[in-house]
Amino acid sequence: MNWKQYVDKDQMVAWRRHLHKYPEVSYQEKETSAYIVKALEQMEGIEILRPADTSVVGILKGAKPGKVVGIRADIDALPIQEQADVEYKSVHDGVMHACGHDFHTATLLGAASVLSKIRHQLCGTVKFIFQAAEEQFPGGAQAIVDSGAVSDCDYFIGAHVLAKLKTGLISCWPGTATASPDKFLIHVTGTGSHGAAPEASIDVVTVAAHIVTNLNSIVSRNISPYDNAVVSVTRFIADSSLNILGPKVELGGTIRTMDEGVRAFIHKRLEEIVSGICQAYGATYQIEMMKGYAPIINDEYVTRIVQETAKELYGEDVLVRPRTLMAGDDFSAFGQIAPTAFFLIGSGSEEEGYEYLVHNPKFIANEDILPIGAEMFVACALKLLES
Repeated sequence: MNWKQYVDKDQMVAWRRHLHKYPEVSYQEKETSAYIVKALEQMEGIEILRPADTSVVGILKGAKPGKVVGIRADIDALPIQEQADVEYKSVHDGVMHACGHDFHTATLLGAASVLSKIRHQLCGTVKFIFQAAEEQFPGGAQAIVDSGAVSDCDYFIGAHVLAKLKTGLISCWPGTATASPDKFLIHVTGTGSHGAAPEASIDVVTVAAHIVTNLNSIVSRNISPYDNAVVSVTRFIADSSLNILGPKVELGGTIRTMDEGVRAFIHKRLEEIVSGICQAYGATYQIEMMKGYAPIINDEYVTRIVQETAKELYGEDVLVRPRTLMAGDDFSAFGQIAPTAFFLIGSGSEEEGYEYLVHNPKFIANEDILPIGAEMFVACALKLLES
């Protein structure tokens, strides 16, 4: 079937630029979801569900029964003040699509438009999952799973832009694809004093500094170089005047792992370090550990479909395997239901003029990837329906 004639880059660019101009953060995507619904209503044969909060699921049934394939895009933006110099810059103060979710959403709308035009030739059902709140734990994916709206899916596919990778290159490999993004807060309490009399205090700044130094040694000295792990302290707050040794310090950060054994070990080691240092200095502590999303596990069969599709569409050289991605994504929740595959699309290299990573206020991506993402979604869905 000649479905490529229906791939409309101009329309996807228009969708994407509107979404970029009017971003909304996690759990607040009311206008975004309304815009998605309006776009889907212009496509024939798509039933629209609102399974949870601000998420949207479009259901397209083919002429004959068959497999059910779920395709997911996340729709939320980030609490970042945009600094990118683009004509469609965010009009919402302090909110920006800095992670490419505007691309994901426009790409999935493009795929839905194509498949709706060839629905009479389809065997099976495609569910277009526009998911809210990927950026904020517990995330919107689990709510969709719990709603039962996609419980009949036989396979799930999803995609994400990959900054600093040459435009249009694709990465998808079986096995663990993302990390578990855990967070921690450490509250250290001592005894305050005048800065001129440190001997009268239990100096929590010194205690916290030793904690930071030792936490930074966990990966380098306790974890095998064959395992992937990150421990980053991203918050150090000692709220006091410049001449006062305050009584409290708050530390915070993230732990990224791809193995449950390594994950458990780092959690245990973190508490041992904090406890030991606080005991040595006479301070007390409290730790809040917030476990994040499970890692995405790419199923071997679905991954092979994605790889074969990419090579058929764009040639043998389109597949690349970049360095391990230590980001987390709640697409993993759909793996509770059926096999999944999550692929990455290069959104522009530094040599091409795209120098910023995601979550940067100057992040931009190449709009040439919009038809690539849509074509991958359509072709993978057709192959999986036929399976």
